[in-house]
Amino acid sequence: MDKGYLSIKEASEYLGVKPSSLYSMVEGREMTYHRIGRLIKFTKADLDAFMQERRVDRVDIEKEARKILSLAHNPNIDVDALVKKSVAESRENGYTASHGNQTKVKGLGKEVSHGAL
Repeated sequence: MDKGYLSIKEASEYLGVKPSSLYSMVEGREMTYHRIGRLIKFTKADLDAFMQERRVDRVDIEKEARKILSLAHNPNIDVDALVKKSVAESRENGYTASHGNQTKVKGLGKEVSHGAL
């Protein structure tokens, strides 16, 4: 029987994330949920919409390189600025090697992730 609503545990299994991650997203109001007293429930439709909102499309690097090179033939274009802009955009939208790495912060005496700095 399809209940229609999923518990934190069921939703975490459905999405493939830890229950603690879902609790954090609920606390930060990053996703739609239903509260019944102390219980938190989700619908599959809401979970699917949440994931769709976070979809990151693949970038065709060769296509982007050709676009940059074709613009480079125009003497009025600042190629260095264009490359810097492209690199900055790719860092905003994609995974970087620093994700998840731990760094000691002087004076705090604890490890934090690069994203927290």
